[in-house]
Amino acid sequence: MRSNALRIQKNAFFPKLDRGFWADLNTSTEELRLFAHINEIGWATSVYNKRTKEWIAESGLAKDAADAKCKAEHIARQLLPGTYQIEWRGVGCFRP
Repeated sequence: MRSNALRIQKNAFFPKLDRGFWADLNTSTEELRLFAHINEIGWATSVYNKRTKEWIAESGLAKDAADAKCKAEHIARQLLPGTYQIEWRGVGCFRP
């Protein structure tokens, strides 16, 4: 039974994102989803690989929304060097 729970966690669905921002960064070899969101302790940043269905960076703390976006972009750019325009989308009260 425990192994099922672990498998479900590994192939996790995206976190319940009701306040914050997300962005997709897609290349020919990778598909990443970046998150800058508010969780129980404050602003956090997460990066998810949509192809492998694994978290690359999960819930790193940030000072504010701008810091969370910057940290997520930094992680993505380390994995995928190059120049990318990242378009963040708001969720909940951050929706434009």
